Amino acid sequence: MSQKNLNVAVVASNGRVGTLVVKEAVERGFDVTAIVRGENKTAAPHVLTRDALDLTTDDLTGFDVIVDAAGGWTPETIPAITNVATYLADA
Repeated sequence: MSQKNLNVAVVASNGRVGTLVVKEAVERGFDVTAIVRGENKTAAPHVLTRDALDLTTDDLTGFDVIVDAAGGWTPETIPAITNVATYLADA
């Protein structure tokens, strides 16, 4: 499989890191799906509207790469980083 054919999903695409990851992946010619909780504000041509902790195995099937861009910037949201990473690894 060539790099150009990669099917990439970016979880938390609208965030600080996710927006940059989507932009870079699109510029490299990847087939990118933004996974967002609300309106897609990225350059991704495809979107899946779902909270990261509500994603199912079926939602994630078919992607070559799944990028976890979930972040936390305050003491209240920092646990989201490990919560989402653990949830995605289990899925």
